[in-house]
Amino acid sequence: MTDHRKMLVSAQVILYSDDRINENDAQECEKYFREAGFELGHRLADSFAITASVETFEQVFDCRIVIDDYGTHIDAGTDSTDYALPLGPLSDYLRHCLHAVTFTAPPDFGPTNF
Repeated sequence: MTDHRKMLVSAQVILYSDDRINENDAQECEKYFREAGFELGHRLADSFAITASVETFEQVFDCRIVIDDYGTHIDAGTDSTDYALPLGPLSDYLRHCLHAVTFTAPPDFGPTNF
């Protein structure tokens, strides 16, 4: 059985796009995730992708990650499926800059065996 905590997963970092943050803030957010062990995709407008092991996501966001038929999501302790990662464990500065960090839900249509 494969340890899912070593699997690589990706999430989308969505920055606030209003006057709240500037280019320097965006670069500082990227720097934080890079130094925390994430690989970063290119920033496009107000978002960029981060990729790391499940273990890294769990450590940085202080939550349990589940990978199942509903995709990659957090274990919120309820029957609901929550794709948004908790921002609470991050610094005040990062929370000021980040609108959300979220996994992508699988499509509601098409094949289900991907």
